[in-house]
Amino acid sequence: MRATRRRLALGSATVIIAGSLVAMPATSWPSPAPRQVTPKVETHRLAGPDSAQVDAEIEFGLIGVTFDSDPAPGSAVWVRVREQGGWSQWQHLPVSTDTPDPDDPDFEAIKPATVPLLTDPADAAQVRIDTPDGRPSPTASVRMIEVAEAPADRAVIERYTAASSARADSDIPEIISRAEWGANESLRSKCPGLTDAHKVAFVHHTASSSSYTESQAPAQLRAVYSYATGNGYCDYPYNFAVDKYGNIYEGRAGGVELPVKSGATASFNDNSVSVSALGNFTDAPSTGRTTLNDALARIVAWKLGLTGRTAIGWEKLTAAGYPGGAPKGQVQTFHRVSGHRDAYSTACPGEDLYGQLGKIRTLASDYQERNGMADSAPPTLSATSIGPWPTKYVQGKTKRYYRTKARVRPGTDRTVLVKFRRNKSPWRLYATRKTDSSGWARLKLKYYAGLTKYRLVAPRTPTADRSPGQIIRLRGSKWG
Repeated sequence: MRATRRRLALGSATVIIAGSLVAMPATSWPSPAPRQVTPKVETHRLAGPDSAQVDAEIEFGLIGVTFDSDPAPGSAVWVRVREQGGWSQWQHLPVSTDTPDPDDPDFEAIKPATVPLLTDPADAAQVRIDTPDGRPSPTASVRMIEVAEAPADRAVIERYTAASSARADSDIPEIISRAEWGANESLRSKCPGLTDAHKVAFVHHTASSSSYTESQAPAQLRAVYSYATGNGYCDYPYNFAVDKYGNIYEGRAGGVELPVKSGATASFNDNSVSVSALGNFTDAPSTGRTTLNDALARIVAWKLGLTGRTAIGWEKLTAAGYPGGAPKGQVQTFHRVSGHRDAYSTACPGEDLYGQLGKIRTLASDYQERNGMADSAPPTLSATSIGPWPTKYVQGKTKRYYRTKARVRPGTDRTVLVKFRRNKSPWRLYATRKTDSSGWARLKLKYYAGLTKYRLVAPRTPTADRSPGQIIRLRGSKWG
């Protein structure tokens, strides 16, 4: 039996947050045609805990260490890089705790890894791994990723600045899309899809260099995205990213106005949105605190306001369970704008940024009040119903399909989730479907050997609550 692994995600160092009843898209200015950019990547096996110098063939700006199996608790990874001919100081890279939930599709695929370190352009590195008992660490590799500006990056930032200035009084923040920052969509795989609603915004940080220029931020985003998917993540872990200049970026794919499930706040990704601040905010940043706070407040105000929630308030979330974190089923109360450390034992989002959360809540609440974005409580919503599905077992031949349909009310062009479980395994996402203009969703469900349960759920929308879920049971047999 496979031992339970402590899952590691992109560093406690990459950031995230969450967010009136606004039905229009968040970005209305025309976007340029997609310009996917794939940074160059090098991976080198480390010979031992005190690695010899690793020379790179590329000029890299992100470095991280991955392991074939979990390092012993208390292990410490130290890295320094050669920049412009001189060596930087040694920097400690913690093993990442930004991770999806145990029942998410990519949980088992994720490799133990440190948080990534963003650096000035470098051409070599040295790595040291200290273990608590002196035993050799698991086999490790160092990954180096190019952080290079693309020709369109500066134009994207200039367009965003002009659009944001023109819409300064709008309740809808201007958001740089994945296509605009150059996300290569072929790198991502199957993610969990939608959660019920974004009730809590968790703020993270990348815990890396804050010495980037404004036009270098998209390249950093691409490097973090490459590092994450290379370590097994289905996508960029966070729903949104914000740089120190106040630019807001679409992170995880799926629709900025929809409750896309995050993959960065282990055990509490359901019903939360994550926002990642680019930079290290352990100490006071040299620039950008006011600008960063304002951008975080704008995206949080809008996202929480989509379901009528004020930024100042509390919500209860139920833990999905995660090694070293809250046990499965535990109900925990959070500020609607919280830090990653409130959900897990980590330093993220850094002492300085964590100390700014009170100001960010107040700023977000002011935006909501000024624009009529949220009431003191979530709005009264239309009840959602799904049905009817058969309540008894439906028998069929293994590996064949059962074709069925169900009607969702209210359900015009609504997204529904189909989840499944076999025996007593956790529920997993099987498919997502859009209802037609009459609310019907047509489904094709696969028979497996033995009993399989399928559950159809319609997530909450700004005008309709979440469905209680309907279950159908399929029993597959060899002879049909």
